Amino acid sequence: MVKLLIALPMKSRAAVSKAWGSWMAKVYDDLKESNIDYEAKIVEGKFYDEARNELAQYAVDNEFTHLFFIDDDIFIPMKGIQQLLENDKDIVGFPYFSKEVPFKSCVFPYFYFYAIPKLPRNKMMKIAWIATGAMMIKTEVFKKMEKPWFSVGGEIVDEFKGTKFNYHTSEDEYFCRKASKLGIDVYANTSNICEHYCSEQNMFFPSLSTIDPKGNVVYGDFFSVWEDGGDTK
Repeated sequence: MVKLLIALPMKSRAAVSKAWGSWMAKVYDDLKESNIDYEAKIVEGKFYDEARNELAQYAVDNEFTHLFFIDDDIFIPMKGIQQLLENDKDIVGFPYFSKEVPFKSCVFPYFYFYAIPKLPRNKMMKIAWIATGAMMIKTEVFKKMEKPWFSVGGEIVDEFKGTKFNYHTSEDEYFCRKASKLGIDVYANTSNICEHYCSEQNMFFPSLSTIDPKGNVVYGDFFSVWEDGGDTK
């Protein structure tokens, strides 16, 4: 039986947009209708690697079967959490795109920040790593892995050359590197793309959607995120 922790690392609750809060309220209502046993937990005011480690430890200590990281500027699709649970992967996430030009996805076929610029549609892609902004993880993964689960920078081993060097990695790449060394696969589900919200511009990326006066997302179509062209939807 699924017991899900929705894990929310936040710099500041006060800085979270009202639109995101309203959207997540809809997500929670949808989970209740699906009879999914879940808890949402916020860790505020810490660096992202520290927050993610604390949330993962909470998931392990309280016997959750799954942890879903969602960042406070990521709008996941309705039914998206249910879909990632049904995928039944150790680590799987939805893609989203950067908030600066040139737009880049958070899907990396190799380590060292080489992102896929455009995505194939409706694929379950086995990849090196994906950003943690919309990532589902089975908590059994944390039990197999040495701590810290998430960290920024530090000495790593180059998988290709076998040499050690200092490399300023992100906490999500660090986590996926550790998973890879344990033989745990990482996947990107490209059936949906999350909207990435920029509060300064009141815009979403990649599609440059906007928020209407009622707080609803009005989808745009600024550029194609797909390998075969077409719109963002």
